[in-house]
Amino acid sequence: MESKDLMEILEELTKNKYEKYYAKSGEIDKLLSGKNLSKEDLLLLINILVNDDIFAWLDFISSKIEDIAEDNSLFVNLISSIIDKVKNDLSQGNFIRALISLGENKPELGIKIYDEIIKHSRKEQVILYAGLILGGVGRKQPEKIIPYLKKMLLSDKDFFIDENIKIASVRCTRVMIEKKDKLDNEDFYFDLLKVVSDSNNSESIKFEAINLNFDMFKFNKDICYNNLVSLSSLNSSDNLKYQIADRLWIWGLKDFDYEFKLIEKLAESSNQNVLSRIAYYLAKNNQHNKEKTFNIFKEWIKRDKEFYVRELDYMLEEMGKADFEYYFKKIIDWIKIEEDFKIIYSVSRLVDHLVGKNQSMKDKLLELNELFSKLLK
Repeated sequence: MESKDLMEILEELTKNKYEKYYAKSGEIDKLLSGKNLSKEDLLLLINILVNDDIFAWLDFISSKIEDIAEDNSLFVNLISSIIDKVKNDLSQGNFIRALISLGENKPELGIKIYDEIIKHSRKEQVILYAGLILGGVGRKQPEKIIPYLKKMLLSDKDFFIDENIKIASVRCTRVMIEKKDKLDNEDFYFDLLKVVSDSNNSESIKFEAINLNFDMFKFNKDICYNNLVSLSSLNSSDNLKYQIADRLWIWGLKDFDYEFKLIEKLAESSNQNVLSRIAYYLAKNNQHNKEKTFNIFKEWIKRDKEFYVRELDYMLEEMGKADFEYYFKKIIDWIKIEEDFKIIYSVSRLVDHLVGKNQSMKDKLLELNELFSKLLK
């Protein structure tokens, strides 16, 4: 294609970016249909769009990854540029899926691209994303990837492996098992899980281990639960505890017995961010274990942590919505035997939130406030 024709396409795209083409890959495909773009033309176009406004064109770019993929520096540099701009952004989902699909649909090329990245890229994030391509290959052809994972993660300790490559290998593993209901090589995967969950690993590896344990929980609940307990132990960093609490809130384990056992342990933390995530979890799920929810709330008050939990008001409102009568009675029974005036006072300030906007429970609140008044005299 002549350069003037390509410039006309770019002019149309940028001129009507927001009105017609923003995040609409189908409309861009219509514009390009019949233009006879070569792979080189498409690669050049995408490079320009990446540097123009990545989020306007990301869906379209992602849809063309397989079409322009090559095991050379041009493609690797393009992938690197995209990653620099979208890493950690929630809008990158289609791009991540495109990298996985590339490995799935073009496994030989996917392996070559992965090797090209590992050999020549010095950027940590690019290496980590390369694990997604390899994971796509492993979905369709695990026999090609399992020997590689054994070398990267189960090799002799004297054999040095770059930490970023190890992390990429864990991400590769997560992609491989994501859609499975049963593991064909279960012993291998749990040997790998044991290695990455080791308490002697770096924090970066432990972060990946947390995610892998959540993914593999459905295959062996006890092993993964015990690993998560270890990763959230008293000696663990607050960052690790926060990640587990966050994953419980967002993903869950699909088993509330195990979830609440972990939440109980994490609730012993004094870190504001950890406790806030637990409050979000309990606001969402308190109805599944009201007794443990109340006990956690009670312990936070006794430990004088109510001011550490920014979302405590919201948590109480959701508890009231779930079962006001239950929590109201638990508070009454507790306060009647509590001797610490400071605790009684703290609860009296918070209990309004249990009622929330439920006007029918206002009489109950008056009853409780009368009790507080008597106890605090």
